[in-house]
Amino acid sequence: MVQLFKRTLPDQSSLQFADLIMENKIFLFKIWDPYSFEGRLTWTEDPYKDKTWKFYLHCLRMVSFLTNAYEMTKDLGYLRKAEWFINSWIEHNPTPENNVSEWAWSGHGTANRLLNLIYFWTEYKESPLYQRDFEEKFINLLQTHGEFLADQKNYEDYNHGIFQDQALLELTVFFKQLKGSKTWREIAISRLLSRFNKDVSHSGVHREHSPAYHVVVHNLFIGIKDFMDYHSISYPANFSNTLYLMQDYLAYLTKGNGYLPLVGDTGLSNALNGIEKRHILNEHWSYRSSKGKEGKKPAKSFLAYLDSGVALFRTDFNKNFNNKLFWFFSSAFNSAIHKHADDLSFELQYKNTDFIVDSGKYNYKETDPYRKYFRSVFAHNSIAVDGKTYSLSREQIGKSLLFDSYEQKNTYFLIQGCHELYNGVKIYRTMIQLKDQALVIHDRVYSDNPHQYTQIFNIGNDVTVSNKDTNNYLLVSKKEDASISLKQMDDSSSVSMLEGQENPIFGWQSFGFNQKHPIKTIHFSKEGHSAQFLTLIQMDSNLPINNVEVMEDQTFLTYRFNEETLLDEIKVRRFSEEDLNKHRIRQYGKVVRAVDSWELFANRNGYKLVRCNLKLNKKRIKNQYFVELNGKLIETRYANDIDAPHLTDLYSNGYLYISISNEDSNWTAEERPSKEQLNHYFQKNKLFLYYQEEV
Repeated sequence: MVQLFKRTLPDQSSLQFADLIMENKIFLFKIWDPYSFEGRLTWTEDPYKDKTWKFYLHCLRMVSFLTNAYEMTKDLGYLRKAEWFINSWIEHNPTPENNVSEWAWSGHGTANRLLNLIYFWTEYKESPLYQRDFEEKFINLLQTHGEFLADQKNYEDYNHGIFQDQALLELTVFFKQLKGSKTWREIAISRLLSRFNKDVSHSGVHREHSPAYHVVVHNLFIGIKDFMDYHSISYPANFSNTLYLMQDYLAYLTKGNGYLPLVGDTGLSNALNGIEKRHILNEHWSYRSSKGKEGKKPAKSFLAYLDSGVALFRTDFNKNFNNKLFWFFSSAFNSAIHKHADDLSFELQYKNTDFIVDSGKYNYKETDPYRKYFRSVFAHNSIAVDGKTYSLSREQIGKSLLFDSYEQKNTYFLIQGCHELYNGVKIYRTMIQLKDQALVIHDRVYSDNPHQYTQIFNIGNDVTVSNKDTNNYLLVSKKEDASISLKQMDDSSSVSMLEGQENPIFGWQSFGFNQKHPIKTIHFSKEGHSAQFLTLIQMDSNLPINNVEVMEDQTFLTYRFNEETLLDEIKVRRFSEEDLNKHRIRQYGKVVRAVDSWELFANRNGYKLVRCNLKLNKKRIKNQYFVELNGKLIETRYANDIDAPHLTDLYSNGYLYISISNEDSNWTAEERPSKEQLNHYFQKNKLFLYYQEEV
């Protein structure tokens, strides 16, 4: 069996789709009715005024369905029709310079089309339809595809780039005779690994702000790993380890009902069957996907992925909790790809009901007013300024982060985040989960100018809302015995509740492509230079929290509760700008792991001073860096002044210096470790340099 990538898989559905295509009805996806045409195609067709439809048309998705059908039936009619589509497409779009549509030679589209062409060829070349003159034309087309995908100016610097290099790699395996094939393979592998390291955090979270795309990218890379294993193409060891971590994150991220949080460009879909069994690497995902029949039950209740800007809390795995609760919280602006204005937003499920919800993606038509709404801050549970959303441009990258998290004696869990995505406004949110009984949300907003600040809550479709008073709402599930109360501990200047409003657009949610339904949304507003919102969300419980107070000084925020709760006061550190910058560099700066090329610089009393040439331009980095060894920050000191263990410096010549204690390394006082010994030490002990370069 030939190991190759298929954009569609042969089954009874693909056979039905192929039969439609045989009748000159272009079927691409179920979201669009088949498009009927007579005789010829111009390749400028756009029956649904939809760029996504045009994209898949030029991917030649029809060819994949027809090849599926031929693979299943060996009916030459399917293969002949696929050949017709290919010839017609070549006639109208022979080169990137000579074509009839902007979608003919897009980077992602070219990659998908190439996979469909190679799949077709594996069946065609062994069939009675094979003709040498078509082969010559086809090989020339593949040569053009390879040259196009290898050219860096056509590379799409996000997840689409993975598709491009996947296709380019496959081309070099099956068509080694093409001019440039060897170089293309090197380019494809280098870019794939670079893309993987850039787009997936060290903790295993895909950085494009969407749980759905976490699954998509995981499956892309694990399929690529499978392909490389089969064809004996080598890759670094950390590739498999990061895929393992991606599955671990997915095990915690996927809700009890199997669905993913509707964060970013995510639609409603069950994730439990999202990874083939043969590709499962992680024991926690094995447990989730088998519904507890295999693997190991996830043990944690609270996870914070600070390098990725996401945190989540869930109690359904933990016997020490009474109430079944799940919430997902995020604050990250890693890229503009699939990004929504959802910084500091959260969604919350209690028992089996989604009480506080995210919007979903709706579609990808950026001019559609509803798409604009679904990406705006008003479709998320965060803070709006002056009744406006904020820009989702690349210039905003790095202005949002999570910077602190911890748990205390298993009685409360805490996560903090902040963003500066509105010009001149800094917004902080602290989330304090009191066991499984209540969630305290403290928002602090600061500005030198007066503004209106609006705290937004979008309420799930299966929830009724009633207000006890202006600042106290009861949310009751329509489908089970479950309710939560949402109470403002400080008065708001104004409160409004909207539902399914069309002008302006407020109060909508989307489960599927181009589908939407009305939901209720509650807006609490205040005005001033600065403001705070202190919100208490309580689940069905006997925990009598009637009052929450915040005491604030330069160092701490102190939260106090009414005495009946028997809760100790909670002290939360206020981070300095320097502290926040370290977190910002960790999340948004560049990172390099120093594994080899180490050498001994000096053997001193109690420690070795060692160095590694990272070949970095210190002038561009200046002091915008820090060093982490085995997860702990190492104090920075000018290299000439290092006089003790556990100190480090990035010197002006690009060398990284660090002092390693003899006790930690098990080296004797007289021992002078060799380069091989040092490299072995830093292979076992993980040292990362995080840095930002000045533009």
